[in-house]
Amino acid sequence: MIAFRYSTLLRYIVIAIVLLLLLDLFIFPFITMVHFPKHFLGPKALQNLLLLSLLIAVVVFYYRKKEEILPFIQSKNVTTYTGNVERFNTNHAGDVDGIIVRNGWDRLFFKFPPHMALKVMEVVNTGESATITYYYEKGKKHKLKLQSITNNKTGKLLNLERIQPPVIIPGGEQVEITVNTKQFSVDKKGKINGFISDNYLVEIKPHVMDGLINSINEAKVIKIKGIKRSANEGFVNIQHRELVKATQIELDSNTYILY
Repeated sequence: MIAFRYSTLLRYIVIAIVLLLLLDLFIFPFITMVHFPKHFLGPKALQNLLLLSLLIAVVVFYYRKKEEILPFIQSKNVTTYTGNVERFNTNHAGDVDGIIVRNGWDRLFFKFPPHMALKVMEVVNTGESATITYYYEKGKKHKLKLQSITNNKTGKLLNLERIQPPVIIPGGEQVEITVNTKQFSVDKKGKINGFISDNYLVEIKPHVMDGLINSINEAKVIKIKGIKRSANEGFVNIQHRELVKATQIELDSNTYILY
């Protein structure tokens, strides 16, 4: 996601208006002494030229921004951005997976893997000034990928490229949950992929949920067994819910083993 740089566009518009006023004061009185068609220098000439100037400013702005963006698409060059942390972004599960930084009217959104959230939030918090290095990653959705982040007040630096993927230990903590309200969760494609129950987010594969949805809606008692995600994996859930991967679901007297 590339933020629209309003400050740069505003400068182009101001320059265009100033040039137009100079033309109106010094050039137009002279050229009107020469014969021109009425439709060219008629009563609406100034208005038409103003609109033309604004259009030129926007076009110039667009192509200059395009030139700045293209190097990231082609060579993934790293660049730097400084601003105040506005907020953290979350994915469909509520896990922090990005940061939004504002500099004046500029506002950029940087993505990072969710398992890096804890370390990022240990370096900088909302409202604090940060310097970020990032690169442009081309894919299904173009994203600015966070490479490093520095807290400008404390000087603390985090290089995300040095963070290893989380080590998932098989056979983690087993939990048993009773679903009191049938509040479903959905994935980024809009498909039902589990339950939201109290402080837990129960994850069940969408195709499994599709097969059980009628039985779930009819069930009066729903109990789930699963494996809780370890706090050492680095995820931060903004709703303070713990993720549980379901291994078994009990609907009234019927038990289903999930794989």
